[in-house]
Amino acid sequence: MNPNDPRLERMRRCLDGEADRADWTRFEQDLEEDEGFRLDYLRYVSLGLALEEGAGIPDTAPREARSPASRSAFAGATRRLAAAAAVVLLLGGAGWSWLAMTGRISSASNRPAVGTLIFAEACEWDGTAPGEGARLQPGRLSLNAGLAVIRLDGGAELALRGRASIELVTPMEARLSLGRVTVRAEGEAAGFRLRTPTSDLVDLGTEFAVAVEPGGTTDLHVIDGEVAYAESRVASRGEALRFEKGNDATVLLATREPGFSDLVREAEPKERRDLMTVYEGFHYSEGSYLPAEINRGKGWAGPWRLRTEAEKGGPRELDVTGDMRIVHGRLNVPWPVPGGRLGGLEMPSGRSYRLREMQAPIEMNRDGIVYFSLMTQEPDHEPNRRRARPVEGMRLTFRSSADYRGECLSFGWNEGLRPQIQTGTSGVYASPALVPDGQTLLWVGKIIHRARGEDEISFRIYGESDVLEYAEPATWHVVSRGLDHSAVLDLVLLSSTGNEARIVDELRVGPTWRSVVPFRSPTSTTR
Repeated sequence: MNPNDPRLERMRRCLDGEADRADWTRFEQDLEEDEGFRLDYLRYVSLGLALEEGAGIPDTAPREARSPASRSAFAGATRRLAAAAAVVLLLGGAGWSWLAMTGRISSASNRPAVGTLIFAEACEWDGTAPGEGARLQPGRLSLNAGLAVIRLDGGAELALRGRASIELVTPMEARLSLGRVTVRAEGEAAGFRLRTPTSDLVDLGTEFAVAVEPGGTTDLHVIDGEVAYAESRVASRGEALRFEKGNDATVLLATREPGFSDLVREAEPKERRDLMTVYEGFHYSEGSYLPAEINRGKGWAGPWRLRTEAEKGGPRELDVTGDMRIVHGRLNVPWPVPGGRLGGLEMPSGRSYRLREMQAPIEMNRDGIVYFSLMTQEPDHEPNRRRARPVEGMRLTFRSSADYRGECLSFGWNEGLRPQIQTGTSGVYASPALVPDGQTLLWVGKIIHRARGEDEISFRIYGESDVLEYAEPATWHVVSRGLDHSAVLDLVLLSSTGNEARIVDELRVGPTWRSVVPFRSPTSTTR
């Protein structure tokens, strides 16, 4: 490829995750229209894999990839799409959209996920039951009972209820063959397409309900906005239509269909603290304790402890104190949890490190999902303090007792006070968002670990004014890319540095969002 070809720069932006919707659209057209470009793309991705494996760079490589400064970023960027590269020539342009839009590779196959099951209440599935938080690949889901809410990567949210059968096709398309679904597709989700045996419905930024009978007859109820059908016709808010095989759409007497928020509210989402696998609330009387005396909670293999000599990183990482101080009433908690009132751990000024072993480790070499949350009281970060040494900071790190300095997952923020994930050996991921100053923060993370394929790590920090919802957010502050870990993470490390003390409380680990996040059940809305 000519190094001055603008398609090369557009390809790089797509692989690096810097592309906008227009870039993806044009990239898709390039792949569909030019077989030579598809071959260049395959060479480009193959080069990325070679860089990761330490191979030399061929003379035919794109010019930008020959730069030493670009080797690491280029190799890492291509990894997440490498598994999909082999099928590009088979698919051509058709089907490329859903490959490009997510780049999520599952351990079960090379197909990328297209959505997430964000809520499941009293669900009975036909076949393998997906759990809350599971990433969903293209394919059919059959629900026999209950309410399931799916958020597609394109932004549309689908609420299935009762007996229903739906096929997820792409982040912007699904096929309903039986049952009822209510769709909420706002903002960038406009354009979502729902196909049924007798209709082809395109969302125009709205909310609508669809019911498909066993014979294929389809009823459409537009709850808000507009829905396009029969290519150019439009149904508006309050209208109801019936689609039957071989007949034009007929108008129905409009009935009051429950909206998306109504369905969620009627399900009465509740916290699932019973599912927590690890909990530390520091429920002790005020005072100073030896680490070995802080031994309550749930899911631990022993008490808190200091690091061993082998675990210390050198003279700059010495603990300023060897005790653990419990304080009361130092957190301002707007969420429904007794954080701080029954005790919190004060991490003193200077450098402090405290470790505790979990009974059930996070096994990155197996398939699974883990969520965690942590509450902290953060001091003000005035401009002069941002430049101070040591830099103000707090981290929660999952490490391996078998290889303490190896693969890890570490959550906190960088010197610019931006949320950050560090992985020990595979890179650093940071957010453009800023950590709020001088208030109680709630950290929430999600770890999808896979035996084969890409692990997905997500992280978000909530301030006191942020609302915690019944399901995980559509947007996290930080999301990893191209991560493939295999360590068994059995240690929790709390570390704090800075010129002021901070408070830590309510550490939770569990299999779902609802098991670790304190939220109030929806009342008037779910947003």
